Amino acid sequence: GTSCCGGVCVLKNQDWQKKWYCPQDCYGCPNRLCGANTCNGKVNWKRKLGETCNITGDCDGGTVSQYHPGVACCQGKCVSKLKDWSNQYYCPETCYGCPSRLCDVGTCNNSVNWKRKLHETC
Repeated sequence: GTSCCGGVCVLKNQDWQKKWYCPQDCYGCPNRLCGANTCNGKVNWKRKLGETCNITGDCDGGTVSQYHPGVACCQGKCVSKLKDWSNQYYCPETCYGCPSRLCDVGTCNNSVNWKRKLHETC
């Protein structure tokens, strides 16, 4: 619907809770974390894969436990966590593909096994 917002008749925007507000009073996420005038339909709540985030709780399917797969807020974007060599889940940039950090960080690409199988690089 429409409303008088700031002395002008405008369409109201729907917030993250599906309530309607004047654009300048509308918040696209809870607790005003994302600022006013963010109910423009360009950002989802909960955030989808690849969208910007501040914390894992912003992400759809977000889980902070390393024991559960899912999505995390990694370097400001919602991404799928990767399973490390010990079957725990981490952001891609902090995930190790082998024990005791014998390999480089960021090596949990799910294409290398620990222990290596026959004919895999070692």
